[in-house]
Amino acid sequence: MQTRSRRKPRGFTLLELMAGLAIVGVLFAGMHSLLDQLGDAGQRFSHEARRSDGSANASRMLRDLVQEAQSGTDSVDRFSGDDRAASFVSWCHMPGGWLERCHVLLELTPHGDSTSMLGTISHMGSFTMWAGKGDAHFLYFTPSTPDDTWVSAWGRSITAPRAIGVATDSYLMVLGAGGRE
Repeated sequence: MQTRSRRKPRGFTLLELMAGLAIVGVLFAGMHSLLDQLGDAGQRFSHEARRSDGSANASRMLRDLVQEAQSGTDSVDRFSGDDRAASFVSWCHMPGGWLERCHVLLELTPHGDSTSMLGTISHMGSFTMWAGKGDAHFLYFTPSTPDDTWVSAWGRSITAPRAIGVATDSYLMVLGAGGRE
């Protein structure tokens, strides 16, 4: 009877070992590239979320400031405006949660084929409140005339307009004004 001799298991050859390491290296390079792309996408998402939040907060602040616009008998507190700027006193939400009187200046600035609105608020600084395509200008709604019209300028009056409009070629954004008398 012939017996088979058992061979001891031999290890990997150098060629097999190098091929395995090359495959693992390619996998690691692919995973590294994928993780970099995911990280970049996450940063873009975070940046867009911050920009969107900032825009929504500026829009809400603009509506609140205009809604609380006041005008008084003191010449410093009078509402005034033309087609590019509006100046008035309003009630501002402070970080501590209370309301405080503040002076507001809204200015429309054209930038080629777009326009932005810069709001300067006493004690708070300046913010971009709105941006839109095309040229824009302010309009002021006055219900005191027989035909309730929009006008392009508001003199230093002791009364505030009932609404401020931001008009472009394609739309009119209306902001209700004069919430507190």
